[in-house]
Amino acid sequence: MKYTKEDLFDQAMLDPRAIKMTMPNGYGVINNGVKIQKFPSKIELINLARSSNYYVECSEDEYKFFLKYGWKEGAIRLCISNTKRKLGMIEDKIKNEVSTRKNNKHIESLKAKRTGLLNKYAIRKVELNKIKSNGKKECV
Repeated sequence: MKYTKEDLFDQAMLDPRAIKMTMPNGYGVINNGVKIQKFPSKIELINLARSSNYYVECSEDEYKFFLKYGWKEGAIRLCISNTKRKLGMIEDKIKNEVSTRKNNKHIESLKAKRTGLLNKYAIRKVELNKIKSNGKKECV
């Protein structure tokens, strides 16, 4: 692993596109569907897109995105991962709807959601490729 949680928080604080906030017990930064929180006793990453009812701390695999790639690239990779998961869920719902109720309005709604997610996925892939290509230029 290249980065520590402290490194990630420092990078997040320097991110011009991120939303910074002061909380009663610490500080937080949000960008690309992830929140990093710093408290006196710990730093944690929250995946804002994984659960609909409450926010959950990143899984071990999700933490690896950040510890390996840093704040900015890790957040984009997490966003791509979340988008892929949501696309899979939409595909399953479309298949289920086509094979059961056959409600055209609902199918069209699901297809519109899928299109939106595909657009989001494409945008994040472009961002990721820009970061990768900038990294190669800096190394040369």
